[in-house]
Amino acid sequence: MITKIENIPKELHSLPQWVCWQLSNKVPRNPHNGNNAKSNDPSTWGTLAEAVEACERYGFDGVGFEFANGYFGVDLDHVLDDTDICTEFVETLGSYAEISRSGDGLHIICRGTLPDGARRKDNVEMYSEGRYFICTGNIYNNKYKDIVDCTETVKVLHSKYLYTPQVQQSVRYVEPLGLDDSEVIEMARSCRNGGAFWDLYNGNWQGIYSSQSEADQALCNHLA
Repeated sequence: MITKIENIPKELHSLPQWVCWQLSNKVPRNPHNGNNAKSNDPSTWGTLAEAVEACERYGFDGVGFEFANGYFGVDLDHVLDDTDICTEFVETLGSYAEISRSGDGLHIICRGTLPDGARRKDNVEMYSEGRYFICTGNIYNNKYKDIVDCTETVKVLHSKYLYTPQVQQSVRYVEPLGLDDSEVIEMARSCRNGGAFWDLYNGNWQGIYSSQSEADQALCNHLA
């Protein structure tokens, strides 16, 4: 088995949030029966010991950790040649960090809660549900080996790397016409393209529009 089980933090061992994986397919596998596991169905996960036993029984290549129940993960792709960003994330969070299966990425597993907002931007991802990490046990720089609560420390990283400013939509005030429906219809009939409006209003769209929905949209445009 590829995963270095002895390096997985003890805190995670008994949590029923473990699955298996194969080199040929990254789809998580259920340690109880070898079938596909589901990220939204904890009954298809098991403990680390169960996942390790399933790897031996079914020939899986390693284990993975599903995020739920107050644990989240930070995934940095293609960053190992960028010492600055690795140091920034690892030292800011101070939680268990390992080199990903690709050999050029970084996985950090934390306890706590992620801020609201985006979960992925460029090569930075943060997840607390619906995802799992393939675990290698290949500790980054052999330094942070335990899980710590990063609820507060992750905020600055999330804000810096995942925050997307909201574009303020301008609102144009339209003065109410103060007309009833019959007056609006009469105005539409009397305008320059009133004939086209009246045909649509009376359902005469065949041969002009390709569908009822297209004709309805045209009618709405006339009224607008």
